[in-house]
Amino acid sequence: MAEEVWTLRFFKHDRGPGAMVVEEPMDRDLVCFFNMVEIIEKLGYQKSDEMFFAQPGCYCRTSMTRIKGDSNVMDMLRENDSIKKVDIHIFDRKVASSSALEEDVVADATDNVEANKNRDLEEK
Repeated sequence: MAEEVWTLRFFKHDRGPGAMVVEEPMDRDLVCFFNMVEIIEKLGYQKSDEMFFAQPGCYCRTSMTRIKGDSNVMDMLRENDSIKKVDIHIFDRKVASSSALEEDVVADATDNVEANKNRDLEEK
């Protein structure tokens, strides 16, 4: 099977000016939670820091879904399959907890995860 290269764009929200977005090309078959955690660790984050993906073409905080494992990664790939590009937002837990705006983003994204779960249950 031919390699299907995706672009993962990591948005570093709490690292100050410069190097705010890092693009990582990755074979679709290698996109998984473990590999994404490895990338954010190389970017100076911890495994416990927060990752979210945004719905394609939507950059409001309510469009973000928290990535907590491979099931969220599969949702992320499914939602972005037509463009083969994903925007991943990273927040340092310690910094995010001291910023009201970023707490709102984390809370809204958490709510979005719950809404998606409820939608999935209703569809079954």
